[in-house]
This record gives sequence, structure tokens and C-alpha cells, in this order.
Amino acid sequence: MGLQKLERLPLARISVRALVKCEDKYLFIKRTQFGESKSFLICPGGRVEFEDRVVVPGKSSFEPTLRHAMERQLKWDLAADGIRLGEFIGVSKMRHHAIEALFAAEIDSYDFDKRSGIDTLDPNLGAFELVTYRNIDRDVLSRRGLKLEPKEFRKLIPRYIESKV
Repeated sequence: MGLQKLERLPLARISVRALVKCEDKYLFIKRTQFGESKSFLICPGGRVEFEDRVVVPGKSSFEPTLRHAMERQLKWDLAADGIRLGEFIGVSKMRHHAIEALFAAEIDSYDFDKRSGIDTLDPNLGAFELVTYRNIDRDVLSRRGLKLEPKEFRKLIPRYIESKV
């Protein structure tokens, strides 16, 4: 599914995620849900909110809206500076009535301890920890006990990285 088909969904059903690179490392968030012992990886990002809507007269404002939401989420999740959003990589399947769009992004710096997303305010959401990798392949993203979610990204990300080499 590309951005054109995704555009037909209500914004409330869409989350944006980014494959974030800072210097020579890729950044992921390790999440352990409250009351659970198993952890999983996610790419930084989150829901598109109504306030993210960008209006471009005479053009579709869908992709600019997603990019605006992605930039906001990177500031919240990583306290990122020098954000440069790259290309659209792909989407997940519909899960829990939502779909996730994945973009590439590079940042100049981040301070995970200064993040301001909702996860910092509500301990009932569980634990969040920053994880970095220099090299990414399918095996890294599918390791037992630390799998990347959504699982479609386990194939999309290595393919994307290989295409850029």
C-alpha cells in the first residue's frame, strides 16, 4: 500500500514512524508494556493528530501532514535536533484499527532523557529505553525476545538500507 491508498483512511487511524539515523547509528525504542516481561522494538513515532494537519491550497496536503506529524513525534520521542525527513519507505498492515507509515529520517543530535512524549508522563504505558545499532539486517530485527513491531518493518528496513548502499 502506498501513500495514495493510505490517504483514504481517517488521520486518527494512521501512525507515523521513522527509521532514524544519527551519525552512524540507527535509533530504536525498546518498549516493555506495563505488567509484561517481554520487550519489543519500535521505530520512533506515533499517532497523527488533528493539529498536524497542513493545508496546501490546490494540492493534496496528506504527505505534508504526515511529515509534520513525524517531525513533531521525533522532537517528542527523542528531543531530536536537525531533523531531515527522507523518503517514504512503506506501511504496515492494519493492526488494532490503525496502520503505520514508515519514513527515513536523519537527525544531527538527540537527548533521550529530555524527550517530552506521552510515555514520559504516564508510567502505566510501561518502560521505554533507547537502543542503537550500527548495522541492521533481518536477523537483528527478528531476534528472539526483542522483535521489531510491526513485523512488516523487519523486511522493509533491511531492504531499504541495502538499496542505499
